[in-house]
Formats: sequence, structure tokens, C-alpha cells
Amino acid sequence: MLNPHGTGDPHDYCCFFSYLKTKSDFIIAFADIIAIIVTMKTASNNQSARVNRNQKGMSLVELLLAIGVLAIITAIVIPNFAFATDAADKSSARRNAQSLVTIANSASAAGLNLIDPSGDISKTIDIIVVGGVVSGGILDGTHFGLPSLSKDSRGDIVPFLSIEGDILVYNSN
Repeated sequence: MLNPHGTGDPHDYCCFFSYLKTKSDFIIAFADIIAIIVTMKTASNNQSARVNRNQKGMSLVELLLAIGVLAIITAIVIPNFAFATDAADKSSARRNAQSLVTIANSASAAGLNLIDPSGDISKTIDIIVVGGVVSGGILDGTHFGLPSLSKDSRGDIVPFLSIEGDILVYNSN
């Protein structure tokens, strides 16, 4: 993709940026612009090569261009990374909350109450993490709990849980 009109003329970029709808379109367009600049630089180097054949390394303009490209790419990537990290943490908290509800309800069906009598969600989470062992019945000796849940992630789970009666409920909001 050299330009929206499909020609190789680098001056044929009228209204070019109106075609950019996603970040990937922007990155592709930016790469095309860099390719055009490098092509123009190569053409000028071929003309100046006759004058100075001993030039080695990059010129100051080329170095500044490379730094500018890296700065723009970094400016695009860092906010996306922060957003993705926040979304992953929230998704993990939701899955952990669903797991706690499943464990609490399964334990309740087996005759083991893991719900805090005072109705405190934080205490209920701590009780479920530690868990308990069923005594009696067909599931005698079965352990219900979630010991792998870290202390750091327990606070993120609280907004997704509520206690209604003696039942732990998952709230999807």
C-alpha cells in the first residue's frame, strides 16, 4: 500500500489520513511514509555518492528520523499495554469470583457451609480460600477450597460477589 490511490507517486497523498480507521492502518501508513522517505534518501544518496564515497554511518537527519519513529511507536504501544493489563486483571478477578461461587455452592450441597455468618464478603472469601473438609456422607473427606488464590487478588474479587441468604452469588456488573 503506497497510497490510497494505488500509484507510486509519493505526492499523491491527498486526504490520505482520512482513510485511517484503525491503529493497524496508521502503523501501515506510517511504515509506508518511512519507506518513501528512505527511498527519497536513497535517491539523494546515489546523487551525492559521486561527491563523497567515504561517508560512513548515519547522518543526523537519519538518526533523528529513527528516534522519531521509535518515539511514535512507543507512544502507541504503552497506553495499549496499560489498558490490556487492566482488562486482564479485571477478567481474572471475574473468573476467580465465579470459581469461589462454584466452590461455595458445591460445598454447601455437600453439607459444608463456607459462608461467613456475619455476611462479610471479605471474610467469606478468606474462608473459601482456606476451605474445609466434608465430614460424613458420600463426599466424606473431600476438601473444598481455593488455596491458590493470592492475597493480592482477593480485594479485586469483592465487587463481583454478594451474599443472598446463605448463598454466595456472582454479580456480573
